[in-house]
Amino acid sequence: MKVHFLTENALEALRVNLNGNIKHYADKSNDWIYNYFGEESPFVEYKQEFPEFKLFFNKDDDVGKNDVKNTMILYSAMKSLTDTQATDERLWSGMCHCDCWDFLQTRWQVKDYHDLSDTKVKTRFF
Repeated sequence: MKVHFLTENALEALRVNLNGNIKHYADKSNDWIYNYFGEESPFVEYKQEFPEFKLFFNKDDDVGKNDVKNTMILYSAMKSLTDTQATDERLWSGMCHCDCWDFLQTRWQVKDYHDLSDTKVKTRFF
């Protein structure tokens, strides 16, 4: 499975303009990100391929249980990352803004942008 990371410039632009974009973090799709950056894609395909994985969320289960299951899923799929790679914010923010967008919308159960704050977006997407 291929995942995507954010370029350094894209990561910084999203972080600096968070307040102007905050309402979009409640959008059902991440199309706004592509529109925001225009012709230049903010994402780059990560050079390493990982086993196929799918993050899991069951609203009837305890949220903590879901998080533990997803931690194990991610670790199992991405355990080949070096410490340096695993601590690169561009990778995790890229996955949050691209590959895991749908999961995060479900996980955080965002109904509309009034459910969001800059602190919530910073801790959940960056």
